[in-house]
Amino acid sequence: MEYSKVKKSINKEYSMGVKTEREILKILNDKKTKVFKMTSQYHTFDYVDEDELIYVELKSRRCTSRTFNTSIISDHKIQVAKKLKKEDKNHKIYFIFKFLDCIKCIKYNRKLFKTFNSKDITRRDRNVTALHIEIPVELMDNLEDVDKF
Repeated sequence: MEYSKVKKSINKEYSMGVKTEREILKILNDKKTKVFKMTSQYHTFDYVDEDELIYVELKSRRCTSRTFNTSIISDHKIQVAKKLKKEDKNHKIYFIFKFLDCIKCIKYNRKLFKTFNSKDITRRDRNVTALHIEIPVELMDNLEDVDKF
């Protein structure tokens, strides 16, 4: 794929992602007494509360929560979550999925996540293949139903 098209695709997704991250940041901070901070674009997770050892990754989807039975997250993020939990069991890691119809989340649990299927997925717009974990949507909570993180 032509470099300029790849760069345009990345820039478009980045812009959409930052807008969504700001929206979700407000929702997250409304659920806590302490404040989440947005991380840099190169950090593994999108939000962090270092005092409470909470990390949150946001994935924006262009489909409803009923379109697919699962939603994917890169295995790299799962490996980092596993490492954080190994360093300190008090770390809490959440994955939030903003679908067109709702916002869902799931807390990382090593035993549970080991039961999920994995597969290589190729991004056609970037011609990059990476291992991803398929998280069943039915196991996710509605973010609005989560009292606090």
